[in-house]
Amino acid sequence: MDAIAHTQVSAVCLVTLAVLLRAQQKMRDKSLPGRLFTALLWSAGALTIVDHGSALAQLGAWQELGIPLTYRLNAGGSILFYLLAACCCLLVFLYVEAELGHTWMEDGRRLALSAAPVALLLLALLTARDENGFCYLDAEGLRGSTLFWGAKLVGLAYLAAAFLRCSWTLSNWKQETPKEELKTLLLLALAPAAGFLLQGWLPGRGLLCCGITLGLVCVYVLVLQTKFTVDTLTGVSNRIVALRYLESELPYYRRHPNRSLHFLMMDMDHFKHINDEYGHLEGDAALVLLAGILKKVCANYNGVLARYGGDEFCIACGCNSVEVRTLIASIQRELDAANAASGKPYQIEISIGCARLEPDIATVHDLIDKADQEMYHLKTRKRGTAPAEKQG
Repeated sequence: MDAIAHTQVSAVCLVTLAVLLRAQQKMRDKSLPGRLFTALLWSAGALTIVDHGSALAQLGAWQELGIPLTYRLNAGGSILFYLLAACCCLLVFLYVEAELGHTWMEDGRRLALSAAPVALLLLALLTARDENGFCYLDAEGLRGSTLFWGAKLVGLAYLAAAFLRCSWTLSNWKQETPKEELKTLLLLALAPAAGFLLQGWLPGRGLLCCGITLGLVCVYVLVLQTKFTVDTLTGVSNRIVALRYLESELPYYRRHPNRSLHFLMMDMDHFKHINDEYGHLEGDAALVLLAGILKKVCANYNGVLARYGGDEFCIACGCNSVEVRTLIASIQRELDAANAASGKPYQIEISIGCARLEPDIATVHDLIDKADQEMYHLKTRKRGTAPAEKQG
């Protein structure tokens, strides 16, 4: 019965991975995380195929080949399975590093250091003089030997490293938006690790493939969600996230009037001039630069940073008035430093309107409208013109 269930589980995992791979290829994601995710899907698919072959062997599919050849096929399958498992775990680690913004894939030495355990494991298998160095056959069946446990430890070490990196980032992150992404990356490391450990206690059930497939499905769902909640140009959240945050936080701050909820609306001054004079690519570069400054400053505050639309950004944060003034001053200071270092023929300037949740503000849109009016009053004072219409 266990062998039949193992066959069914591995088949389901294989179909799931094939669907994910097809969908990933249609997305044509050429970014580093996208390429690593695709490689991870291919590796997990190969692992599941080997696992499915092992499940068929449990059902006696290869008995007609004779005991010696069947043993060698099973032993070879076990070696290939755990080598692929170690490779999958390495790719999980590299994918997590890429998603966290680290540069292991761009640093040749670090990449070589990351791949060294798998390379050493493969070298040890190729140079092993004892054919039973990985596994051996006794009265109870096929048993793991030294290199078998070494392969498991290598895989678990990669997953542990990925888990610790995510945990450390999550514990030190102060913004609300990325937490779900970090938790999903934690699951990508935890699910295969649980499968690895359970596979040792409950062999012959395909639990490792289940764990890897579960983690990949969760990451893919996150990728789909990100497509609808993250601005593709700047990498910050879009207005959907900001509106959801305000809708969810408004009741809490109404119940606790001693706490402050502020909403900041920001608009880039003379953005139309940058587009017209230097081209839309330069305008995009200016938006990306501004978004990077805002992300850097907002990392020290609880709340949400989002691109509201066009050249407008917004911040929703649970800060008091002093903290908000400090936040605005930090943004201006970082912007001045970036302008001085950019060497661009133009200066990036912004106008910021700020609104605090007051008892007379009934809805989220009222709060946004108040900040919007403050921002355009400031732009009007800067230009010395009547606020007849919104200008870029």
